[in-house]
Amino acid sequence: MRCFVLAVLLNLIACASGGAFEAPALGIGPHPCSEWTGSKEQAAWVLGYYTRANVFPNGMGYFFRYDEKNLVNWQTQYCRDHPKASIASAPLDLIGGLRKSYESHKHRDE
Repeated sequence: MRCFVLAVLLNLIACASGGAFEAPALGIGPHPCSEWTGSKEQAAWVLGYYTRANVFPNGMGYFFRYDEKNLVNWQTQYCRDHPKASIASAPLDLIGGLRKSYESHKHRDE
C-alpha cells in the first residue's frame, strides 16, 4: 500500500511540475547518463522502469508494443545526447512524452 501511495504522490508532483521531473530512483537511476554502458544489468534496470509504467495507475500499456532492444537502444541514444542527465531521466522523459501524446489524442477524439 505504501508503494502505491508513493507512486500516486510522485505522479501528482510530476504533473504539477509541468516540466521534466527527476523522480527519486534507486539502483543506477540517479547515476549520470555518462555512466550508461547498456550492460545486461543496466538494461534490466531500465526495462523494469518501463514495466512499472505499464502496470501502475494511469499506465496505458505504452511499452507492450516496443521490444526490449529498441527501448535499450533509445536509452543509449538518450544518454549520448544528455550525458549529464540521470539514467532515470530517459524513461521519465519517454513516459511523459507518450502520456502527453496519449492525452492529446484522447481529447481530440472526444
